[in-house]
Parts: sequence; structure tokens; C-alpha cells
Amino acid sequence: MDFFSFVLLNFLLLVRPEDLFPPIAGFRLYLIVIIVCTITSIPGLVRTFDRDSIQTRPIVVCVLGLLFATLASFLARGRLFDGLDFTIEFGKVILYFCLLVSVVNTEDRLRSFVRYVALFIVAVAGISLCQHFEVVEFPGLEPVKQWAYDEAAGEEVMIDRVVSVGLFADPNDLCVMIAFGMVLCVGLAMSSQDAIGKLGWLLPLAPLAYTCFLTKSRGGMLAILAGVGGTAFVRLGYRRSIPAVAVAVPILLLGITGRQSGGGNGGTAHERLMLWAHGLGELFRMPFHLVTGLAPGFYVEEFGQLAHNSYVNAYVELGILGGGFFFGAFYYAIRMSYSAARDAGAPPWAVALGPYLFGAVCAYAVGCYSLTRNFHLPTYLALGLMAAYVNLARPIPDPRYWVDGVWWKRLVVISVVGLVTLKYATQLLGNLGV
Repeated sequence: MDFFSFVLLNFLLLVRPEDLFPPIAGFRLYLIVIIVCTITSIPGLVRTFDRDSIQTRPIVVCVLGLLFATLASFLARGRLFDGLDFTIEFGKVILYFCLLVSVVNTEDRLRSFVRYVALFIVAVAGISLCQHFEVVEFPGLEPVKQWAYDEAAGEEVMIDRVVSVGLFADPNDLCVMIAFGMVLCVGLAMSSQDAIGKLGWLLPLAPLAYTCFLTKSRGGMLAILAGVGGTAFVRLGYRRSIPAVAVAVPILLLGITGRQSGGGNGGTAHERLMLWAHGLGELFRMPFHLVTGLAPGFYVEEFGQLAHNSYVNAYVELGILGGGFFFGAFYYAIRMSYSAARDAGAPPWAVALGPYLFGAVCAYAVGCYSLTRNFHLPTYLALGLMAAYVNLARPIPDPRYWVDGVWWKRLVVISVVGLVTLKYATQLLGNLGV
């Protein structure tokens, strides 16, 4: 019952039938399902988050720490009530993450959940294509219109960038999630035991790729390239992956024209770089807030828009504390999934599926570099899926990943290194004329 209700919850969150058919919105299906799912998952939640279990789950510790850091950031700025309101809303996303980690607790459930997530992403892309080709017209799914430079015409032209339902009303969000889903589809195809299964999971790649093209998202294209590179790196090894990626990347880029094929100099890329630089500059000008940050919402209040970089946003708004937890969550998701996929002692299914889950989280992590998605559900779907995979593939992790005193010291180092790297990387990009 807990797994069924959790899958249904993901369908409601990702595909959003209430947005497509407004008359059913009054039934509050999401609220009903998450209550049922939480109640039926209580035994699993208790087992997952007891003291002994959580010591072996550094990704979970980082995510829970991020919730604490969010409230601490508001409190340090003297904004108690704003902090409580924001933390309660963010807590709902963290509840989803906790449910994922506790419910997806067997090999069969993990494989099934990956299938469902891939199907839901295909459905999200399908809705977008139906709207684009005017097969069905859904309210609120009109494409985003944006000016872009057309090299062939030598002038600025208006382009349409497709969107989809709910969480994917932004073309960049849609493309990054499609990148995540494409790697999952390839993984399901390669790990299938029969030809029908392989073909069935390869067929959606064409519409997913075309939807990605229609989003005109450079960040999404980088996410796809990261997914391909990450998968090849684990599956083929360091030496063989380099020539494979060297061949695959140009082929992918040859099929892309227009905005997605641009190098990013000037335009929105430069504007975003300036946002990162200004935000980091403000943080360093207020050393008393280096630890807790300038509080969520700083970018919108100060600059009128988001940072368009989840890592920069985490450090500026949540400080070294929250930025370290956010950066650390992805760091351990990537590092531990890599170790599990390459572990000769891991179960065969984990070795077979692992390279693609690693590629998927790499795709999403790179996508976060051009999106502000610190508090959004897809981010915690990606992290939760990795946490569940790592726990099943390696129930007893390497002692380096045990959450103890040494681990906390290492996390502090990772946090500081992450901030310094972002600071100097931003300066370097600026010096290169981006």
C-alpha cells in the first residue's frame, strides 16, 4: 500500500492531472494521497531515520541539514515568522524525500520506481508535444516567447520555447528533467533482459530529444552532455570513455542549431554571471553572515530575479552551512553512486543499472548550475533516488561515508572548497568574457 500510494503521489506531482483538467482540482487529490502515503509509511520512516540507520546515510543527513540551515538563515536575520512559513513549505518537499528513501527499500521497488519516473517524464514531454502540435490545447501551457540572436539571419528574432505542466512551466526545468529521464530510459533499455523491453525503452528517446530541442535550453543541453559523459565514465572506465565521449558529443551538437548551439558569450549567460558575482560579492561584504547566509529570497528582493545557479544561490542565501549541505548532498550522491556502480562486490542489478543512475544524477547536477532549484521537488527526487540506490547497492557503506566526527570535519572542508571554487570560477568566466 505504501509503494502504490507513493507512485500515485509522484504521478500527481509530476504529470499534474489537476492542472490539465481543472474541474478535478477541488478534490485535493495530492493532499489525500500524501496523507495516506505518510500514514502507511510510518514503520518504514521509523526504521530509515533511527540513529543507527541514519549514520550510514550521508545524503539524507545533508538534506535534513539543509532544512535546518534554511530556518537558521532566517533566524540569523531576525525573521522568525518568515522563517517558520518558508521552512514549513520546504518541509513538505523534505517529507517527499523522506518518503522516497523509506518506501523505495527493495531492489524490485527501486527498479519499478525508476520505470514509473521515466514513464511520467515521457508523459510530461508528451503533453508538451501535444500542445506544440495543437493536438490538444491545455490552459496555461502556451510557449515562452523570448528574443534570441539568429546567426543565419544576423538579427534578433522571437522564438517559442515549449513548456509543460506544473513543475515544468519553465523550458529550462523541462529540459533538465528530460535529460534526467533520457538517461533513465537508456538504463532501463540496457538492463532489460528481452528485445521487446530494450526497444520499448529506446523508443521514447526520439520524442524526448525533440522536446528538449523545442525548449531551446542551453542548460538542458549541457545536462544531456553531462548525462552521456557520466554514464560512459562509469560504464567504460576512464580510458575508454574519453574517445567515446569525444565522438558522441560532436554528433549531439551537430544535431542542435540555434540558441542551444551557442557558446553562451554575452546575452543571458553574461547577465547570469553578473548575478552570481553580485550575490557572492554581497555575501563576502557581510562576513557575519558567511555561515548562515543572507536568507532565502535575497536574490529576488535585491535583484528582482533568481540567481539561475542552485549552488551559488545556496551559498549566498544559506551561507557556508546551507551551501555546504546542498553541495554536499550532490557530492555524496555522485561519489557514492559511482562507488556502488563500480563495486565488484555489489549485486549484479546494481552494477547493471548503476552507470545510468550515476549519469542521471550528473545530468541533474549540471542542470542545477543554470537553474535555481534548491527548494523544488525534482531536486529531491534526484537526490532521493540516489540515496535509495546507494543504500540498496551497498547497505554497509565504505567507512569514509559513515556520519561521524571525521565525516563532519570533511563536510566542512567540502563546503568551504565549494564556496571558494564557485567564487573563483565566476571570476574566471568573467575574465574570459562570458
